[in-house]
Amino acid sequence: MARPTAKSPHRRTRALGLALVIVVCLYVGLLPILSQVAENTRNLEKETEQRLAAARAKSELKTELDTLREAAEATPRDIRAGLEYAAKLQQLGQSDRAAPFAEAAVEANPKDADALYLLADIYTRARRYEKAVPTWKRLLSVAPLDERGLAGLGWLYISFGWTIEARDLLAAAVKSVPNSLSLKVAHALACVQHSDYKRAEDLLLGVRAAAPDQPDLWMPLADLYLRMQKHRDAVRVAQDVLKLNPNDTRVRSIAAQSLYSLNNLAEAEENLNIILHADPENVPARYRLAVIYKRTDRSDQSRNGLEWVLARAPGYEQTRLLLGQAYVAAGRRGEGRKLLAEYKDAQLAGQKRERVNLILSMKPNSAEAHIRMAEVCRDEGNLSRAIVELVRATELEPKNSEAARLLSDAKAALVQASR
Repeated sequence: MARPTAKSPHRRTRALGLALVIVVCLYVGLLPILSQVAENTRNLEKETEQRLAAARAKSELKTELDTLREAAEATPRDIRAGLEYAAKLQQLGQSDRAAPFAEAAVEANPKDADALYLLADIYTRARRYEKAVPTWKRLLSVAPLDERGLAGLGWLYISFGWTIEARDLLAAAVKSVPNSLSLKVAHALACVQHSDYKRAEDLLLGVRAAAPDQPDLWMPLADLYLRMQKHRDAVRVAQDVLKLNPNDTRVRSIAAQSLYSLNNLAEAEENLNIILHADPENVPARYRLAVIYKRTDRSDQSRNGLEWVLARAPGYEQTRLLLGQAYVAAGRRGEGRKLLAEYKDAQLAGQKRERVNLILSMKPNSAEAHIRMAEVCRDEGNLSRAIVELVRATELEPKNSEAARLLSDAKAALVQASR
């Protein structure tokens, strides 16, 4: 029987070389997979740590809230304990729960400026304007130079479109409290509403020079330049803010809008994606990204984005118009025409509001103008704001029977709606 012959060293070397080549090829082929596995592991570890951190923060917050609530309930006469609890609830956006504690504090000490400020702020954030306005005024009757009260009432006037009231209040406030940067910012925005862009720019540049490390104060400068269509300046200021506060989605949105106007669609899209990564429910960012998709011939992505916006904010910008056009172009004519008709109706309603706003800005002391604005607000379902307008009308003309009747009806409707 013949013995098996041993492999020669040369053949063994060739076999080992071939095996090594196979191993190397397998390793190279597996590299992308291994890299992806490692990346997934890192992401999983990061997400787990974030979840654990969020759980710890939630637990700590619950403990803090429980402690503050127990202190407030145990010492109902201690308004400070109630105010601390209300302030924490307000910080968490729970205005409905915060209001009773702040109201109790004001009732216990009607001249406490801190309690009045917190209550006015709670009413404002909850859009209970019929209570917010008199509470801000009450605060200023107790402390006429309270910066918080002056700025708070000024912001409300700006949001109402009461341009002259806002400008006069804040111009006087800046003179009375010349070192208040927050009042200068509010005054600048009142000037913007009054189309006095030069004065607004001077005020905001002064704020930036005084507080270069507080971008939250002078960030409105970027928005001012956007309104003035000075888009390069808007981008420059926005980038300066983002260097100090890279998570500021408001100013990043301004940068995206100006970049879009400069036809720099790639950078605009990049900024919008950063916003959506931080805040996936950001409606303006979704809408503007859909518009970019439309301009860059990505029809499906644009349509999907507009459908997402329509489901959450159907009246936002030109969502119905653009999506209606997209449906018609895709052969979905029935759906498209329906959206286009809805857009036309909404546009007519918007034009009515704009006309009334214009009249009110030109005739701020006209009871008739405030009554017409109240009707617009009532028809939009904003009874709280309607009451504010009607109260103003009755202040201007105490014997105006129409204003008195509408005010009584609006108050009754608000009570009924709150049940």
